[in-house]
Amino acid sequence: MRGVHEMVGSVDPPPPVRLVLVHGSCHGAWCWEEVVGPLQERGWVVSAPDLPFTSFFDDAEAVRREIAAAKHRGERVVVVGHSYGGAVITQGGEAADHLVICAGPLPDIGEIVDDPRAATPEVTPADVFLPDGMFTLDPVRAAAGFFHRSSPEQACRAGERMRPMPAASFDERLTKAAWRHVPTSYIVCGDDRAFGASFQRSLLDRVRDHTEFDCDHSLFYSAAGPLIDRLHDIATEVGQRRTSKIADPELPAPVRTKGERMDAQEQSDRLELMHLEASYTVRFDTKDVEAWADLFTEDGSYTPAYFARTPHDVPVAGQGREALIAFAKAFPERTQHIFGIPYFTIEGDRAAARIPMVSIGVGEYGTHQASQLYHGYYDVQYKRTPAGWRIHRRQSNVITQSDSYQGSGPAPVDPVSHD
Repeated sequence: MRGVHEMVGSVDPPPPVRLVLVHGSCHGAWCWEEVVGPLQERGWVVSAPDLPFTSFFDDAEAVRREIAAAKHRGERVVVVGHSYGGAVITQGGEAADHLVICAGPLPDIGEIVDDPRAATPEVTPADVFLPDGMFTLDPVRAAAGFFHRSSPEQACRAGERMRPMPAASFDERLTKAAWRHVPTSYIVCGDDRAFGASFQRSLLDRVRDHTEFDCDHSLFYSAAGPLIDRLHDIATEVGQRRTSKIADPELPAPVRTKGERMDAQEQSDRLELMHLEASYTVRFDTKDVEAWADLFTEDGSYTPAYFARTPHDVPVAGQGREALIAFAKAFPERTQHIFGIPYFTIEGDRAAARIPMVSIGVGEYGTHQASQLYHGYYDVQYKRTPAGWRIHRRQSNVITQSDSYQGSGPAPVDPVSHD
């Protein structure tokens, strides 16, 4: 079962939904052997590619290409990542319609692939670091951590098919976090001895929904039935959505069919979200900080652009009303935001957007006046509340930055805007 397993089934209603199953470290497409067939029998389009294992970013790019090809065919895409595959689809799954993380990492931008807090006593003895910089698993010792609830035959077959991969892949830092704007589900493996179940549960506030199976790390064997049912339910829900996510930044946005025209509720939601974003710019730029904080949910958070440098008197993030107000009050600059047209996705009481932006800031730094210009975008998640739509999570991402200073003495070293 090496390579890509694929079968086109008829999904009703159209457009078809494709499930892309992404394996974990040292595994291959073979690990989905008891899942692919039953999903195909239920009518779904299924792909299970072998990751190239040349680098973490090559693995993520392979997933991105798989999604782009599916989108080009007019399909909606649910991407399922197991273990290490969770980080891979977090990096490469931005154009998916839904992500499913199975017993795997869910890093944010700047975080590493393999968080040491997930390690267990059972899995460490199975690690094998090869002289050429590659990593693999001892097939006998891996059974205790990966397959203790799977059958001996399954564990044996898996051990015979382990593949080496670059050890450096585990230490890479993510540059994208698709879960910030793609609806994401998490499946916890409750008796996992390879990737700690308690660490898995600590990630759940980053996802839309979650469930837990009583199984070992290899749920494609020890919980194949529940996994198939859960993926079937998710694919069904994705197929029933009114609109798909944008296919890929390099491809044109999907065109609505007659049956997918906006109804009155969706039109109202989009207008309200546009007004919310217009209010964001006016209230921040006029330093009406309490009114600006009112645009967030009670537990709403703002994460500035990922930089190593930041002004010493400006908080680098805020969660909750008081922290947001403190951030805005401490910010030293006069600003002007210019937003591009946002792309919204709306699902019931949740919504997400990517918003192009230009930010201009002027502030005093010691004896200098600094003018700073930023180009980038926001990734935003929204929640519908009794008071209307509010910002739940917001992250700024700066692509280019230019600074100029006027004044006497040496120019400041590290003033950076995070608005």
